[in-house]
Amino acid sequence: MLSAGLLAGILTDRFGVPISGEGRIGNWFNAAAFSDPAAGQFGTASRNSIEGPGTMVVDASLSRTIPLGETRSFEARVTAANALNIVQYSGIDTTLNSLTFGQVKGAAGMRTLTVFARYRF
Repeated sequence: MLSAGLLAGILTDRFGVPISGEGRIGNWFNAAAFSDPAAGQFGTASRNSIEGPGTMVVDASLSRTIPLGETRSFEARVTAANALNIVQYSGIDTTLNSLTFGQVKGAAGMRTLTVFARYRF
Protein backbone atom coordinates (compact mmCIF):
# COMPACT_ATOMS: atom_id res chain seq x y z
CA MET A 1 0.00 0.00 0.00
CA LEU A 2 1.35 3.45 -0.81
CA SER A 3 2.32 5.53 2.19
CA ALA A 4 0.67 8.95 2.12
CA GLY A 5 3.65 10.51 3.92
CA LEU A 6 6.19 9.31 1.39
CA LEU A 7 4.15 10.38 -1.61
CA ALA A 8 3.34 13.76 -0.13
CA GLY A 9 7.00 14.34 0.70
CA ILE A 10 6.20 15.29 4.28
CA LEU A 11 8.08 12.53 6.07
CA THR A 12 10.86 11.65 3.65
CA ASP A 13 13.96 13.21 2.10
CA ARG A 14 14.77 12.46 -1.51
CA PHE A 15 18.37 12.57 -2.74
CA GLY A 16 19.55 13.59 -6.20
CA VAL A 17 20.20 9.98 -7.24
CA PRO A 18 17.75 8.47 -9.72
CA ILE A 19 14.79 6.83 -8.03
CA SER A 20 13.98 4.47 -10.87
CA GLY A 21 15.07 0.97 -9.91
CA GLU A 22 15.26 -2.27 -11.75
CA GLY A 23 11.48 -2.57 -12.04
CA ARG A 24 11.54 -6.04 -10.53
CA ILE A 25 9.40 -7.44 -7.76
CA GLY A 26 12.22 -7.27 -5.19
CA ASN A 27 13.52 -3.85 -6.27
CA TRP A 28 10.84 -1.75 -7.95
CA PHE A 29 12.54 1.58 -7.19
CA ASN A 30 15.85 2.73 -5.74
CA ALA A 31 15.25 2.57 -1.98
CA ALA A 32 18.61 4.29 -1.35
CA ALA A 33 17.19 7.50 -2.84
CA PHE A 34 15.08 8.12 0.29
CA SER A 35 15.88 8.70 3.96
CA ASP A 36 14.40 10.22 7.13
CA PRO A 37 14.60 14.03 7.27
CA ALA A 38 16.32 15.85 10.09
CA ALA A 39 14.33 16.16 13.32
CA GLY A 40 11.69 18.87 13.09
CA GLN A 41 12.13 19.28 9.33
CA PHE A 42 9.85 18.48 6.41
CA GLY A 43 11.07 16.05 3.78
CA THR A 44 12.07 16.92 0.21
CA ALA A 45 10.36 14.04 -1.61
CA SER A 46 7.68 15.32 -3.97
CA ARG A 47 4.24 13.89 -4.31
CA ASN A 48 3.99 10.97 -6.77
CA SER A 49 7.77 10.70 -6.99
CA ILE A 50 7.48 6.91 -7.17
CA GLU A 51 5.97 5.61 -10.38
CA GLY A 52 4.01 2.42 -9.93
CA PRO A 53 3.67 -0.45 -12.37
CA GLY A 54 1.41 0.11 -15.33
CA THR A 55 -1.58 -2.00 -16.20
CA MET A 56 -2.48 -3.80 -19.38
CA VAL A 57 -6.02 -5.13 -19.62
CA VAL A 58 -7.20 -7.42 -22.39
CA ASP A 59 -10.76 -8.67 -22.02
CA ALA A 60 -12.53 -10.79 -24.61
CA SER A 61 -16.00 -12.09 -25.31
CA LEU A 62 -17.33 -14.62 -27.77
CA SER A 63 -21.03 -15.23 -28.34
CA ARG A 64 -23.33 -17.07 -30.68
CA THR A 65 -27.12 -16.80 -31.05
CA ILE A 66 -29.01 -19.60 -32.79
CA PRO A 67 -32.59 -18.86 -33.88
CA LEU A 68 -35.05 -21.68 -33.08
CA GLY A 69 -38.13 -20.64 -34.96
CA GLU A 70 -39.90 -17.33 -35.14
CA THR A 71 -39.83 -16.30 -31.45
CA ARG A 72 -37.35 -18.65 -29.81
CA SER A 73 -33.54 -18.57 -29.74
CA PHE A 74 -30.58 -19.97 -27.85
CA GLU A 75 -27.58 -17.81 -26.94
CA ALA A 76 -24.20 -19.03 -25.68
CA ARG A 77 -21.48 -16.63 -24.50
CA VAL A 78 -17.97 -16.96 -23.03
CA THR A 79 -16.36 -13.90 -21.46
CA ALA A 80 -12.72 -13.71 -20.34
CA ALA A 81 -11.34 -11.03 -18.00
CA ASN A 82 -7.54 -10.68 -18.30
CA ALA A 83 -7.75 -13.00 -21.31
CA LEU A 84 -3.97 -13.14 -21.85
CA ASN A 85 -3.35 -13.79 -18.13
CA ILE A 86 -0.86 -10.92 -17.83
CA VAL A 87 0.45 -10.35 -14.29
CA GLN A 88 -0.65 -6.94 -12.96
CA TYR A 89 1.65 -5.93 -10.08
CA SER A 90 0.26 -3.72 -7.32
CA GLY A 91 0.90 -2.79 -3.72
CA ILE A 92 4.44 -1.40 -3.77
CA ASP A 93 5.72 -0.96 -0.21
CA THR A 94 6.63 2.72 0.20
CA THR A 95 6.87 2.73 3.99
CA LEU A 96 10.33 4.05 4.83
CA ASN A 97 12.42 1.78 7.12
CA SER A 98 10.18 -1.20 6.33
CA LEU A 99 11.92 -4.51 5.67
CA THR A 100 10.18 -4.70 2.29
CA PHE A 101 10.66 -1.02 1.30
CA GLY A 102 10.74 -0.76 -2.50
CA GLN A 103 9.31 -4.22 -3.14
CA VAL A 104 6.09 -5.26 -4.85
CA LYS A 105 3.72 -6.83 -2.32
CA GLY A 106 0.75 -7.91 -4.43
CA ALA A 107 -0.78 -8.71 -7.79
CA ALA A 108 -4.22 -8.34 -9.32
CA GLY A 109 -6.45 -11.28 -10.14
CA MET A 110 -5.71 -13.95 -12.70
CA ARG A 111 -7.75 -14.75 -15.80
CA THR A 112 -11.41 -15.51 -15.17
CA LEU A 113 -13.83 -17.13 -17.57
CA THR A 114 -17.59 -16.77 -17.43
CA VAL A 115 -19.84 -19.11 -19.39
CA PHE A 116 -23.38 -17.96 -20.07
CA ALA A 117 -26.30 -19.70 -21.78
CA ARG A 118 -29.80 -18.30 -22.41
CA TYR A 119 -32.92 -19.75 -23.97
CA ARG A 120 -35.41 -17.13 -25.14
CA PHE A 121 -39.02 -18.01 -25.80
